[in-house]
Amino acid sequence: MKHDVRPRYSFKKKLSVVDGQEHFKLEPKEVGDVHPSYRHWCQLQILDDIKQQLFTCAEEPLTPQSLAQNRSKEFELPDGTVLTLGKERVEFPERFFNNSHEGFTGFQSMVGEAISRADLDIRKDLYANVILSGGTASLKGLEKRLDRQIPDIAP
Repeated sequence: MKHDVRPRYSFKKKLSVVDGQEHFKLEPKEVGDVHPSYRHWCQLQILDDIKQQLFTCAEEPLTPQSLAQNRSKEFELPDGTVLTLGKERVEFPERFFNNSHEGFTGFQSMVGEAISRADLDIRKDLYANVILSGGTASLKGLEKRLDRQIPDIAP
């Protein structure tokens, strides 16, 4: 399903009260010329919010049973559109650990390969002190999952 993610700057919400009920009405906001790269960046910020709030990394590799236990969650876009995400919330992060995708070996294998290129004397310390950084590093459950996977690849 495809949704248009409208940047926050492109509209304004106007509150109205009808019969004691509050309603928001969206009105286009005149913003002049906005560079496409800024629009794209604003959309990416909203998508990052979705990733931070809804996506989660399973502690163990996914099975059909664990996937079936996954609950759908909702996210309200700034324009009021409600997105409902189901199993894709955990399926997508699972790809970070899957070695079957062409050209991608999985996080745990990448860590193991990087550490294997270091001197033998410091490898044990490196395995014990993996630091996650970047946008995906803050994904819920990623640190626990990586902690469980690294001993499987450590010599």
